[in-house]
Amino acid sequence: RGYINWFRLVSYISRRARACFIYGAPWLDTFTFLPFLNIPELLETYGVIEFYWFATDALGHFMGPKLYEASIRRFDRYFGALIKRLNFDELNVIIYCDHGMSFGKFINVDQRKEIERIVGGNLKIFLRPHIYLEDPDKKDKVARDIVLESEIDFTFYRENPHRVVGYFDQGKMIFEEKEGKLRYLFESEDVLGYYSTGYKGEWLTDLEWLSQTRDSRFPGVPPNIYNLLSNEKTGDIVMVINPPKIPIHFPYPGNHAGLTSTDLMMPILLRGPQLEHLYGWEEMWLHNLYTSIPELSFENNEPAREKNSFSFWGSGYGEPNS
Repeated sequence: RGYINWFRLVSYISRRARACFIYGAPWLDTFTFLPFLNIPELLETYGVIEFYWFATDALGHFMGPKLYEASIRRFDRYFGALIKRLNFDELNVIIYCDHGMSFGKFINVDQRKEIERIVGGNLKIFLRPHIYLEDPDKKDKVARDIVLESEIDFTFYRENPHRVVGYFDQGKMIFEEKEGKLRYLFESEDVLGYYSTGYKGEWLTDLEWLSQTRDSRFPGVPPNIYNLLSNEKTGDIVMVINPPKIPIHFPYPGNHAGLTSTDLMMPILLRGPQLEHLYGWEEMWLHNLYTSIPELSFENNEPAREKNSFSFWGSGYGEPNS
């Protein structure tokens, strides 16, 4: 259930940052300047501060590109006011987001109903984008049928420990792994467009894939999909809908359910004496950001919480004055 996942996400956020979820609601982000005011004081106590700005994502989903961009400009104003109160000679700052945002047109058919119609009695459970089957041995046929009989663009499944197969309506793509490197093959059509920009079937590392495909419409797809399907909890089949189509599961103007550059790529802004070694980098996998900063540690950065108590007291003789 979505609400269960939401509360689980909140539970992972540090105590001081949980209130930022409140400001993630449309129009409440206007008041995000309030927690911004605390940052200079908190920096005197905490080794690392993470500030969450949720509003841009919510406004993109619900309200569309105009208010989405307005929220980014609001963040810029608030951050500009903040830096006037900070000493940047002693500070390292990283600004990034967890994904992009695409805008487009709705798909008119509910994907859940489409999956139920196509998969039929073999469907065990559908948790978009994951499809779990009663009989996983039939996943090749099911994956092919889904892209041929619906508006879903791609389906992927793991054929064996070193090979992932993907289908689209005009053909097939294959990602093979060997000694920590991947290669991309296709049948019928190069839907990802890699071969037309110089790729020749080489085995590449994750970073080499990102470097070679960062300017394409589908950046870094082989390692992204291959690593996703390496997770033991991933569905037997994973489905993808690319913009400008918007899944009806999110009946709003914005989404990030696809494999395109507007879904997956984002800027990382860096400044500070302990970040200078990253200034020359042209691209980076986001999950490698913190591990690329040797001096950065999240261990023991929060002091012990102050002891607080709450109690009632009274005469103990039934008098009303407690």
